[in-house]
Amino acid sequence: MSDTSPFGVYEQLIWELGSRDVRGVLMLGCTPELARFALPDGAVVVVVRHLAGDPDLLRGNLQRAIADHGHGRLQVIAAGGDEAGRDLLKSVRLRGFGVRLELFAIDEAGSLWTGPGAKAGRDLGSALDEVERKPGSLRLGPAEFDGWLQERATSAREAMGKIQAYQQQLASRQPWATWSLAVVIGVVFLLQQLWGGPTSISTLVRMGAVVGEGAEALDWWRPISSSFLHGSYMHVGGNLLVLVLIGGFLERMLGWARFLALWLVSVVGGSMAAIFFSDASVMIGASGGGWGLMCAAGLIAALPSGLVPPLLAARMKTSIGQVLLLNLLISFVPGISMAAHLGGGGAGAAWALLGVATFGMRPAAHATSGPTVEPMAGPVKLAGVLAAGVLLGALVFGWVQDQPWLSMADGPWTEHTLGVPGAAVSLPEAMGEPEEDTVLEGLIQYGWGNLRTGPYAVTVEVVPNQPKVLTTLKLFRQYRSLKEARLTEDLGDQVTRTGEAVETEAEDGMEFRLVERFTIAGGGRGIRHSRATPTAAISVMVMEAPGVDPIAERVIESLKTAR
Repeated sequence: MSDTSPFGVYEQLIWELGSRDVRGVLMLGCTPELARFALPDGAVVVVVRHLAGDPDLLRGNLQRAIADHGHGRLQVIAAGGDEAGRDLLKSVRLRGFGVRLELFAIDEAGSLWTGPGAKAGRDLGSALDEVERKPGSLRLGPAEFDGWLQERATSAREAMGKIQAYQQQLASRQPWATWSLAVVIGVVFLLQQLWGGPTSISTLVRMGAVVGEGAEALDWWRPISSSFLHGSYMHVGGNLLVLVLIGGFLERMLGWARFLALWLVSVVGGSMAAIFFSDASVMIGASGGGWGLMCAAGLIAALPSGLVPPLLAARMKTSIGQVLLLNLLISFVPGISMAAHLGGGGAGAAWALLGVATFGMRPAAHATSGPTVEPMAGPVKLAGVLAAGVLLGALVFGWVQDQPWLSMADGPWTEHTLGVPGAAVSLPEAMGEPEEDTVLEGLIQYGWGNLRTGPYAVTVEVVPNQPKVLTTLKLFRQYRSLKEARLTEDLGDQVTRTGEAVETEAEDGMEFRLVERFTIAGGGRGIRHSRATPTAAISVMVMEAPGVDPIAERVIESLKTAR
């Protein structure tokens, strides 16, 4: 012990911890035998006095230290005395769900003992280091120390009063927008089961999934509507958990309007990052929105805005940091889009960093004591209404376009002309307009859909005949060339011919037909119908994914050719 101080390591450790109030350490109470602190990392620290040769004092102090602790991390330090008290510490037990007890002891000589599994954080570790380095060197007199304790007690009461008032204010607000959003996501997931299942690519695309290629990639609503879709119970459950826990807290703090605007920006940021930096053909999920909420919450707590009481802000930073680290590790799991997570997190962080997420808000002290009407309530509510309209509007607009409750086969069909007089074919209207391409001179190819993102893929090839009089013999020779080309064509490893091709000839000998059937890897099927007529040689290839309503026969029956 220092000659300049009448105090021991108990008082010194209290001083070292209590002086860290600028870092968010809060002294909850102090007596001559026991002092309690709340740390920014979420731990509760209790310093108990230990006198050499007085195990009963230490035993009683330890019992008081753990008596009122209900959950979370409790760190107990026996300060003073000698090594004899460590055996008593080893016998202390604290049981309960979500409870973690860590034990330390530092004697009057500055010798530190750390119990099994105990780990001092930044603030406690620094305080213990100071005591170890110069045990008992507290350069204060009794009157000065008592005055400091009274000052800390007053500050603690004020800080706890502000925290309680802030928490009561948050608790009085109901996160209706968060709950409503969670309900919509849950209902959409149930509809996925009804309309084809969460693993059906066709169902996901028609319900609004982001598509990496094809005409659907340009649909404006998909970066938003995709956030309502999920691929499994675990997928939707994890995202709903983040939404309800983080989103519910943020909505209570920011208000429903700011929360919805933040969610919209985050899901769009996640979807756009997935589109540009992921090679997946179909992307779904609200993970970008969840990451946006987490990153925004972390920045709001970290920035010196005064929107959150310091102690709560410090705990928020620690909690959000742990959740983000866990989610970052999950992002490396195959099938999880790292790009969507980082894109959504970056969008939410930028929204908070620029101050848009907290636009018009007052510091926590004013929020609990000032007027209840916000000065910018009108513009903020307008932004929230617009965000809600865009979120639901994108989902509804996409469903009206693609009608996912209907099978493509049962929906309306439309006729498409094929570039030669009188030639046309009918297809489900939901397949949209064809992609047209001139493959070679005189060969026109039309394409609808693909099996990567939909239930059907249809390809039509048209070779117009030159305007001249064709005899039956000349037409037959053309057909024979077409047949040879078709039957020797390499269709790749994914497509296998089934049975023999079927040939037919019109009674007048002016039309020849060839029908081939295929199986596709994974259980799909296909039919190709080739036809030679005086006006053109036409081939129609219809590929169908497993388990979908067949359309091939109807498509082929709809094929029209002029004679």
